[in-house]
Amino acid sequence: MEETPTSNPKDPTLRDGPGNQNTPNLKNYAARNWPLHLEVVPRLSWPLETAQTANRALAVRSPSLCSMIDSLNIRPFLCTDAWTNPLIYTAYLGATQLTDMLISEGLDMHEYITQWDLDEALLNASSAGKLETIHLLLAKGAGVDPENATYRNPLREAAEGGHIEIVRFLLESEATSAALNDGAVCKSAMNAAAGGDHFDIIEMLVRNGTEVDESTLEAVAGSSRDEAVLLECLQFLLDNSNGITKEGALCAAAFKGNWKAFELLL
Repeated sequence: MEETPTSNPKDPTLRDGPGNQNTPNLKNYAARNWPLHLEVVPRLSWPLETAQTANRALAVRSPSLCSMIDSLNIRPFLCTDAWTNPLIYTAYLGATQLTDMLISEGLDMHEYITQWDLDEALLNASSAGKLETIHLLLAKGAGVDPENATYRNPLREAAEGGHIEIVRFLLESEATSAALNDGAVCKSAMNAAAGGDHFDIIEMLVRNGTEVDESTLEAVAGSSRDEAVLLECLQFLLDNSNGITKEGALCAAAFKGNWKAFELLL
């Protein structure tokens, strides 16, 4: 798997401490990476004791789960949410087999999996770009919360993370396309992609029918991306928008010193 760690001696988690004492770093490495090592082994080959130990380690509000969450350098979720819903953690990691175990076996404290649990896991798998885990969660009943779909949905999470394959899948999947092929939802996702300088996703969404708005134009005009790439995207947006207000984009371009973008907007 792509996420599986290697024995690279330059791995910062393996740096020796004073007196070559790297035990704390090794503990942190183990806490963060044991699920991904376990993913390499087919679940049918897991000894019963291994499955039970993994389930105990992922128990709701357990010290072990807290340590694993803390070991992540970057996470888009609230620690308190993941501490009470281990699916958030395993889905974000892309630990598909562990996610399946928590959903299907109902061992220990995970007997009652709610719709909210599944939907939150889907958001985090989308944010991290874990397609296999997304497939599993959708098959298990995860979906899009219609009440909060505009600003909190898998499409926006994937777009913000720059995961174009996930964006394409979510727009085309029968399980999600009806909820996500909505003007406000797609525009929110496009704004998120623009904020992350993910111009390829912006283009995909526009070609899919998403209306270009001032926020996206402003974000692109004030981007730090390579000038040629920036100008190409900006021209694309201008070609696909009629009568759009440019004042915000002009200010953003001037503030960033993107003078060719400024001239293009005039």
